[in-house]
Amino acid sequence: KKGSGVNMQQINDFFSNISAIKFADVVFAICIIVLFKLLSGSISYGIIKLLKMKVKKGREIKESAFYYPLKVFISILGFYIAIYFLKTPLNLSAKVMGIVNKAFSIISIIIFARGLAKSFVPGSALVYKMIKATEKEEVDTSFNFFLKIIRFVIYVIAVFLIITELGINLNGLIAGFGITGLIVTLAAQDTAKNL
Repeated sequence: KKGSGVNMQQINDFFSNISAIKFADVVFAICIIVLFKLLSGSISYGIIKLLKMKVKKGREIKESAFYYPLKVFISILGFYIAIYFLKTPLNLSAKVMGIVNKAFSIISIIIFARGLAKSFVPGSALVYKMIKATEKEEVDTSFNFFLKIIRFVIYVIAVFLIITELGINLNGLIAGFGITGLIVTLAAQDTAKNL
């Protein structure tokens, strides 16, 4: 009975420490997350429509390379704002908030790098405009290779940004990439000549 009494007292103390204000803050934070999730599609749709004044069809907007990445970003932004809102009520430490900030930055870089890379795939609106500008009828081998290089560069930049965000020194890595790039260039000379 004595052991049981101690356990009950601990449970009572735990619940007494959770104030009504903190509970209300948690509920409000959950509402922020749900609201951003529900509105993510509409906000993404509105942003793309605003940036592409000439695009009127809803299908074209939803097929845009940035529609899905924007939708995901807005949903994650809801989580980020909710955590920031709970910073004071839950007494979250500076270390925890630092991890949250880094995680949000890294996820944002990945999302937008993916969206940007998706803009340079055959069949995308941007590639269609590029083909039209170069007066080509379709994506040929050389042009497809050029698109792959652009996508590769986008992802490499994204990786460098993530590494910088993690606080890792890039000097040695850049030197390594320089040597690797030289080896790849020498190895790909024949392929480049054929193209």
